[in-house]
Amino acid sequence: MQGIDVRGYGSLQQAVKHGKSQLQGLKLNTELHVFELIENLGLSKEHVQLVMVNHRAVTANEIVRPGDRVALFPQEYPVFADWKDFR
Repeated sequence: MQGIDVRGYGSLQQAVKHGKSQLQGLKLNTELHVFELIENLGLSKEHVQLVMVNHRAVTANEIVRPGDRVALFPQEYPVFADWKDFR
């Protein structure tokens, strides 16, 4: 079964590494929303400023699928003006 590659940056790096153990029981052969993925990692959406799926900024309602690469950026990272609509 192909999983979802989740990477955290800045202060989320350790949280994502720790939270990946919570993903072991998650059925990754189904689709889920970004906000569900964040919850399953044990993170608060308030700590996540920007989410990118397959190198594209997305909203929390975006669907992620097995094989996708998800990058989570914390509040301390600067966000470019054109990404502000994705927070």
